[in-house]
Amino acid sequence: MPSKTKEIFVCRECGYESPRWEGQCRSCSAWNSYERSTHVSFGKASKSLNRAKKSPKKLSDINTSEQSRIPTGIAELDRTLGGGLVSGQVILLGGTPGVGKSTLLLQLAGLFTKKVLYVSGEESESQIALRSKRLGISSDDVNIMSTNSIDDALVDIGQKLLIVDSIQVMESEEIPSRAGSVTQVRECAAKIVNTTKSNGFSTIIIGHITKEGSIAGPKILEHMVDTVLYLEGDKSHLFRMLRVHKNRFGDDSEVGIFQMQPDGLCGVENPGKLLLGEEGVPKSGSATAIVLEGSRPLCIEIQALTTKTSFGYPKRAVSGYSLNRLQLLCAVIQKCLNINLIDQDVYVNVASGLNVKEPAVDLAVCAAIISSYKGRPIPKESAYFGEVGLTGEVRKVVASDRRIKEAKALGFTNIRYPDNVKNIASVL
Repeated sequence: MPSKTKEIFVCRECGYESPRWEGQCRSCSAWNSYERSTHVSFGKASKSLNRAKKSPKKLSDINTSEQSRIPTGIAELDRTLGGGLVSGQVILLGGTPGVGKSTLLLQLAGLFTKKVLYVSGEESESQIALRSKRLGISSDDVNIMSTNSIDDALVDIGQKLLIVDSIQVMESEEIPSRAGSVTQVRECAAKIVNTTKSNGFSTIIIGHITKEGSIAGPKILEHMVDTVLYLEGDKSHLFRMLRVHKNRFGDDSEVGIFQMQPDGLCGVENPGKLLLGEEGVPKSGSATAIVLEGSRPLCIEIQALTTKTSFGYPKRAVSGYSLNRLQLLCAVIQKCLNINLIDQDVYVNVASGLNVKEPAVDLAVCAAIISSYKGRPIPKESAYFGEVGLTGEVRKVVASDRRIKEAKALGFTNIRYPDNVKNIASVL
C-alpha cells in the first residue's frame, strides 16, 4: 500500500509526538521543545515486507564468551572503550565545535588495521585529504565519501569501521523533512544501528552539541546507541578529556586524556606533573589535590584567592569546580575556624582547564582558601584528598591506596587525607 504523510510535532528532548503544538511536552515536561515534522506511515503490507522471523533461544544455549575486541590503535581511546571496539557496536561522540572530534576520528581511521569508511556531510573529499596530509595519515584501507545521504553512507564495501560526520547533517530520502530535524536524526540513527548490527561492523557517529552542552537532537538518540562519549575541553587549554556517559560493553567511568599537538591529538598515558604547576617557591593559595578520573588517579593544582570585597555582598567565583560546593565550604570554614569570609571575595580555579566534580577535592579547596586568607604558603611536598562534611570533619573517599601511590610516585611526601586529618582545623 502507498505511504501516507501527515504533519506532527515532535519533542526534540524525548521524541514524544503530538498532533498539535503545545508549550510543554506531556512526556518530559520540557518547555518550547516541539518542532514541526512530517510523519510517514506505510501500509500494512509493507510492514511485514522482508521481515526476518525470530525464534527464542534457551538462555543456557547462548554463547556467553566475551567478544574479541578490535584495538583502535589509540591507547587512550581503547582505555575509554574498555579495550577496543566490539563488532556491531555503535558509538556516539559529542563535543563542542573545534574540540577535535573529527581530528581524533581521522587519526583513528589512519591507525585502524582494517578497512574504514569515513563519511562526511560537512567536508569535501579534498578537504579531508588536506587534513589527513597535515596529520600524516596515509592508508590504502581508508575510503572517503562526502555525502549527506544516509543511504549512500551505508554502502557495503566490506568495511570493519564506519565513521559518520555528523548525524545532524545526514538525511534519508524516505523522510520528507529537513536534515537535522528530530525525525531525520532519529530515522537516520535507526538505519545506522540496524545496518551495523546486521553486518557486524562498528560505527562511530559524531553528534553536535547544543548550547546547554547536550547532544543535539532527540534524547532517544543516546538510548539507541551502545556507547556515548564526550570530548571535553576548549582551544585555550592544552588537554582534552574523553569521558564515557554510557557504555554497554565496558566501564562507564573511564576517562581518556589527550594533548593537542600540531600533528593532532596525542594520548597522555601518564599525565603526572603535566597537570601541576611549575616547581618553584611555594605560593599561598595553591594546593595539590589527588582526584580520581575513572580508574586513574591524577594530581592537579587547586588555586584559591581571597580579597577584601568592595561590595556589600561577597563574591564567589569558580572555574572547573562547583559554585554551590564552594559556597558550602566557605560556610564550613567560617563556622569551624572562626575565619571571617563575609567581607572576602573568594575565587577558586582548577588549573589546566579540568572540570572536577568528585568530593575528594574538598580538602584541597579548603587548604587553598585558608592558605590564601592567612598568607601562608603550602609546602610543595604536600598533597590533599578527602571529603569535607558540614561539621568540618574530613570523610573517607574511594581508592585511597591508589591516590597515595600516585602521589608518592610524583614525589609528594606529606600526604594529607582522612586517616591523618580528622578536621579542617588541622589542614595546614
